[in-house]
Amino acid sequence: MKRVIRVNALGVRKEKLYLAHELGGWTLKDYGDYLNNPLVYQDGEFIFEINDDAPLLAKGEEFKIVIPDMSYWKARLAWMKRRYHKVHVNARFDYDKEQRSFWILASNIRVVRSEEWDQNNVFL
Repeated sequence: MKRVIRVNALGVRKEKLYLAHELGGWTLKDYGDYLNNPLVYQDGEFIFEINDDAPLLAKGEEFKIVIPDMSYWKARLAWMKRRYHKVHVNARFDYDKEQRSFWILASNIRVVRSEEWDQNNVFL
């Protein structure tokens, strides 16, 4: 059986999205493996399939979707568009200026610490 992580592509359609996760080191700064985990665009959304036979994520592991090397203003405009159309999960604008990365949540997976600086999806 495969489970699918979904992210609406509105405002980020032309970007490259990756799954960053707790046990994978989150970012390149942390020796993360996120560049090995690209999401695929399909019919208005980005998806990432997880095979239960060889899962990338452990049960209870936290993850988030990252768009690396995105300017602050480009991320801010994408966030505003996504909020206006009600496809952005939670209201928080999650941007890392040091790493120039925009972080978003999957729409179909549970969120922990909603609206806090460390809000994440959690794989169950």
